[in-house]
Parts: sequence; C-alpha cells; structure tokens
Amino acid sequence: MLNNKKLKANIILLLSAYIPLYLTIIVQNSFSLWDKLNLKYKIAFLDFLDSKKIKNNLDEVFSYPEAWITTFFITFILFLFGLIYFMLRNTYSTSSSLSYEVKVVDVEDKNHEYLTSYIAVYILPFITLNLTTYSGLAQFIILFLFIGYIYLKYEMIYINPILNIFFRLNAYDVHYEIEENDKTYNTVLLSKKDKDVLTKGKIKVKGSNGILIDLTKNSKIK
Repeated sequence: MLNNKKLKANIILLLSAYIPLYLTIIVQNSFSLWDKLNLKYKIAFLDFLDSKKIKNNLDEVFSYPEAWITTFFITFILFLFGLIYFMLRNTYSTSSSLSYEVKVVDVEDKNHEYLTSYIAVYILPFITLNLTTYSGLAQFIILFLFIGYIYLKYEMIYINPILNIFFRLNAYDVHYEIEENDKTYNTVLLSKKDKDVLTKGKIKVKGSNGILIDLTKNSKIK
C-alpha cells in the first residue's frame, strides 16, 4: 500500500500523463465551438484571438458547453505543470537520509516502448468520446478511473511523455548493485542523463518498489 505522500505524487503524475489528451479535447471543442458560432453569427476562427471581441461576447460564448470544457482543461493543464514542477524540485532537494548510492551495471532505453503503450492506453480509448454529452462524459469517467486504478496499483509513472518532453526525464530499464551487496536488482530508472553516461556508473537515487529517480542531475557520475 502506498503512503499518502507517495500516493498524492502518483495521482499528480497520473493526471499529467493525460495532458496530450487534454490538448486534443481542447482542440476538438475549440473547433466545435467555432463551428456553432460561425453557423449562427458568420464569424472567423481568428476572432477567437481577438480579446476585445471575446470580452464583449463572453455570455454568448459560454452559453455553449464547449467553452466551459476548453477553459477547464486549459486551467487544469497549467495547474498540473505547476504541481509537477514543485514536486520534482522537492524530489531533487531531498534529504540525503532519503537517498542512497547504486552502481549501474546495465541500461536499456525503454522510452520508445513506453510511448507505444502510452498511445494505446492513454489516447486511443478516449479520442472519439464527446464530453458535451452525458453518455460521452460517463464513458470518459469510467475509462479514466479504470486506467487510473491500474496506473496507481502498478506505479506506472514512467509511462508519461510529459516527464520526457518538458522535464527531460528518460525512462530506462536498469540493472544495478548496492554497495556491500553482490545481488543485482532490476527496476525502472527515471534520469536526465543519456544512456551512455549512466552505463557502469554510480548514481545517487531515491525511490523503491520498482521505480527509482536519479538525483545526480547536476553532478558527474563517479
């Protein structure tokens, strides 16, 4: 069972894993809103970039559910980026008592495999859902909760392109040893280093239960 602090962190990472989906929803609903307004008022899509026109017609714009959905997801994305930034900053400034050193024996880059799994699991099941209908919203919630449960149960935080694209964290399958222990362990490592730099080096890490985070982002490997 995850402790409360770790569970909260995994929930944040779960929600952030869906950011590409949120962006897709924003695009879909923005064009849907434009189509409806254009049909009624013959407006151009670039009018959405005119803040003065938008301000003068907010009541009309927000009479459509697409406007509320778009606004919600834009705000939610910005909120998630802020949470992830502070969470990672706290992780890298962790107390030395919570970190330990390991020797990397072998490294395998798993980013491409995780990306394929990500698209199949996090994007495709949702792409055709219409959140402006009750049935579409119900399907979204059911799928989200089901996939979220699996994500949290197996701590699949490494299946998250946002960590790689915006925070430069790569996912590796590593074999490592702990000092004064001849046993070799295998786990997923999140690191900002390239594969070649990690190979056969010592790094300071934090984590357990199959997931480690490389804390030596600003120092050379021994």
